[in-house]
Amino acid sequence: MNGQIPNCSLDALFGDPTKPLDTKKYSDCQIIIIGTQECEKSLEKSLIFKSNKSWEQIIDTNFGKHFDRLKTESLMGLHMIILIRKSFRNHVHDEKSCRLATGIGNVIGNKGAVGISFMVDDTSFLFVNAHLSAHEGKTKFRNKDYNRINLNLPLTGYRQKDQQKKSISDRFDHCFFFGDLNYRIDLTRPVTSYYAMMNYYVNVVMETSLKGIKNHPFISIQHTNLIQVNLN
Repeated sequence: MNGQIPNCSLDALFGDPTKPLDTKKYSDCQIIIIGTQECEKSLEKSLIFKSNKSWEQIIDTNFGKHFDRLKTESLMGLHMIILIRKSFRNHVHDEKSCRLATGIGNVIGNKGAVGISFMVDDTSFLFVNAHLSAHEGKTKFRNKDYNRINLNLPLTGYRQKDQQKKSISDRFDHCFFFGDLNYRIDLTRPVTSYYAMMNYYVNVVMETSLKGIKNHPFISIQHTNLIQVNLN
């Protein structure tokens, strides 16, 4: 968000809040997760001013008629909010949240992650919004950040057998890891722009050219054929 509150309408993203739910793009959703980076203010300002009230009010304005706010969590510029459809609320329980810094000395939260977990009936979910190390040539640092988060994010599973597992990716039935991960594409801009324009997802290119991802423990790339996908 570049340290700012959007100064334009978010209807294209969230839908017009004055229109019925069945006209919105998320009309079939029971759960909505919104994760942001540099939310509302710069990293420097967020070290002192921790509130994200203005952004949360925008979310409430767009979703509050049909969704309840389940949980929010923030770490400096990182922010995540989870919304539950009001008619689905009684299926969701035992929500928990936490944060983990991976910045300077593993203390400063300019890099790190926020996590929110909950149960849907008997199924456990974890959502992690992360900001990993930036800049070219820092792949090892990004992988180190990820491994620290995966092993040390202080959210245990909900079952005794899950609580004994070392990594968050194994403690929950479903784990979603997203955010400002900062991995670089090792391609020229014209080639990258061409693939984006053509809506082509090339697995073999990803396997050989996305630095640090080929052997990343959280990502499995199995196919090497050319696949067309819709990025819109």
